[in-house]
Amino acid sequence: MDDEKILTDLLAAILEDEGTVETVANGEEGLEKIGEKYFAAIITDVDMPVMDGIEFYRRAVKRYPNIQGRFLFFTGLLDEERLSFFKENNLKYIVKPSPIGDIRKVVINIMGS
Repeated sequence: MDDEKILTDLLAAILEDEGTVETVANGEEGLEKIGEKYFAAIITDVDMPVMDGIEFYRRAVKRYPNIQGRFLFFTGLLDEERLSFFKENNLKYIVKPSPIGDIRKVVINIMGS
């Protein structure tokens, strides 16, 4: 999930060999999707319109507690507040830009958990 369509399209192309990939542009759309079906991994940007990735995570986990370990966060800015949030919740994150191979490895790891 990212508001930058180019990035979501790129990630979808990279990950399509691992299974079905669906993309959305914001947290509201993401909440609708995870209510409709199972996702082995959920990739979300932190900074998005409508609802940021952290608020999306909080709402998603409140509704569906079993998905907590399936998240991977992207962020262009890793400040102390975000880092603390990721560590306190034992969440995986990648700072943009990041090598495509690294992203793929983390997603495969999440899917295997």
